[in-house]
Amino acid sequence: MVRAIVVEDNYEFRESFKKILSHRYPFIEVAEAENAEEAMRGIDLSPPDLIFMDIHLPGKSGLQLTQEIKARYPNTVIIVLSNNDLTEYRESAYRSGADYFVAKDSSLGDFFSLIEWITQNGIKS
Repeated sequence: MVRAIVVEDNYEFRESFKKILSHRYPFIEVAEAENAEEAMRGIDLSPPDLIFMDIHLPGKSGLQLTQEIKARYPNTVIIVLSNNDLTEYRESAYRSGADYFVAKDSSLGDFFSLIEWITQNGIKS
C-alpha cells in the first residue's frame, strides 16, 4: 500500500483529485489536508510515501511546507502542483526540495504516467 496526501486549499480540486487517484490506483491510500498545519499533523501521525502539494496555501506556502517536510522526511516524494506553469515556479519548487513539478492543467495522462513511474521506481522504503 502506498500512502499519499493531497495538500490543497481548493476543496473541489482536492476532492476530485482524491477521487481520481483512489479510483485509478486502489493501492494508494489517499489522505487530504487543506492547509500546512493540517498537513503536518497528518504527516507526523503517518508519514506518507507521496505528497501532492499545492504551491499556494493559506498561511505557510506549499514551498515552505515542502522544505519542512523534506528536512524531516527526506524519502517522501513531493509533487508540487501549480495553476501556473512558470519557469520561476518550477525552479522555486525544486530549490525547496520538490521531486517533481506539475501544472494543474496538465492532461490526466501526464499525471497518470508520472504517478505510475513514481510508484514503480521512485518510492524509497
